[in-house]
Amino acid sequence: MENYLIYNFKHLRVSWKKLNKTASSIKGLDMGSVNKTLSFIYNKPSIMILKLLKNCFASILHKYGSIGLENIYVVNILTNKGPSLKRFRFVSKGSTRLIKKKFSHLKVILSVKKI
Repeated sequence: MENYLIYNFKHLRVSWKKLNKTASSIKGLDMGSVNKTLSFIYNKPSIMILKLLKNCFASILHKYGSIGLENIYVVNILTNKGPSLKRFRFVSKGSTRLIKKKFSHLKVILSVKKI
């Protein structure tokens, strides 16, 4: 029997396009494979996703007790646009340029296989 757990993480300080590139590489993997895969990809989104999945694993351990990493699978991982901070940069002739610092939302769906 499989149980699906949904975790939402909001306002991550990285663009959703960059986050989606890393997130698409771990769909369908178990937590052990995810740890190995994300440890070799060294960029800001992979470090954030690894921290968030460790947080998910800790809450699953609290909820279900002792469960191995091979029994938890990433069913789906979704990235969405979040709000953006708007900053101005002053340029020549008294004009300004808009700088958008983008945020994103992450939704992780995990399945736990009980033996």
